[in-house]
Amino acid sequence: MRKTSSDIIHGYFAPIAVPPDFPVDRAVYNAPSDPRPIHAHIHNLFEIGYCYSGSGVFLIGGKIFTFRAGDAVVISSHEFHIAKSDPGGFTGWGFLNFDPVGLLAQCPEALDACLALDRCFGVDFPNVIAGEEHPELAACIRTICEERRDDRPNSHALIRALVWQLALLIQRYYPDSAKKPDESRYEDIRRIAPAIEQMNALPDRPPTLAELAEKCRMSIPNFRKVFCRAMGCAPQPYFTKIRLTAAKSMLKNTRLPIGEIALRCGFRNISNFNRQFRAAVG
Repeated sequence: MRKTSSDIIHGYFAPIAVPPDFPVDRAVYNAPSDPRPIHAHIHNLFEIGYCYSGSGVFLIGGKIFTFRAGDAVVISSHEFHIAKSDPGGFTGWGFLNFDPVGLLAQCPEALDACLALDRCFGVDFPNVIAGEEHPELAACIRTICEERRDDRPNSHALIRALVWQLALLIQRYYPDSAKKPDESRYEDIRRIAPAIEQMNALPDRPPTLAELAEKCRMSIPNFRKVFCRAMGCAPQPYFTKIRLTAAKSMLKNTRLPIGEIALRCGFRNISNFNRQFRAAVG
């Protein structure tokens, strides 16, 4: 899933420079034919995206979401993120990064709402917005990205108005989810990001603790402690959750047989998949 510059492909922190008078980056649309992987990364700006095609899984901070065409995503500058298409599939996204406070600094009425955007993260905030549930939110994000992509007359003024609308809609639907950043947890997640990348690749067999710890250049006891502190569970249950979430996405969005889905998501056989899926989902 191709997303943006080579900085994201090769590094964890991917800062983006934007002009102060209109602090909005160029809209970027993925090229599914690009085989290069996208590593877990974080920006210095607020990010929005709209899914045009396909389905898959988004990892944002310690949260795991499924997505499909018509859904949108909002990501603050406090959470690392990485997306993966369903195994064997491709997805089409449009993404845009911007500074909401800088964008509307000259509009005091809008500033309070946009300040809240920077706090749209944490365990209670649902970063992936289902288009079927909140079509006006998803449409707003899609329009912002396309206005920046096409750069039509009056697009700057319209983008400012739409970002204000986005902030107000998020406040309407998610009034209690904004959190202050937990800097210690942020650092823990940064340290274990290489292990999360390896898990997100859905290898054929579960990676061992030793392999994951080596990826993060940590001892096994220290890796286990940091991982549990950051994610709220041990590495093996988290990896199982990634695989089951990927399977749920494929069950919902493809017509593949259950056995094929189980194999693509890294389960040894359908009975093993059925047992773990039933234990997690019911």
